[in-house]
Amino acid sequence: MIKLDYSKQIGKKIVIQERSKSTSVEIVDITHVSCDEHVCTVHLVNDPVGISTVYSLDDFEKEMQEYGGFTRTHHNRLVNDKHFKGTRTAKGKKYVKVHDTEIAVSKRKKGTLFK
Repeated sequence: MIKLDYSKQIGKKIVIQERSKSTSVEIVDITHVSCDEHVCTVHLVNDPVGISTVYSLDDFEKEMQEYGGFTRTHHNRLVNDKHFKGTRTAKGKKYVKVHDTEIAVSKRKKGTLFK
């Protein structure tokens, strides 16, 4: 199961560079990050669209290690444990619910997340 530790996120912000502007976001407001190739979308609690940026998920994951509480569930998904709501299995596939979104868990990550 996902270890819930997000205490280092409280009061911390990061700046996300979009195409023509920079946006400062509270780390605790990040629900998850999804990436398609080199474009990552940072999904936020109060922003259903999210913020898109040209950044690799590996780099984002390394940056978030300082704050703790982020778990890689798939090669293109990073979730904030603070917003973890539960798990579900359907047709042999595993999912985690993060805020209002269900995110598939890769076969390699199932053993880590579903003990």
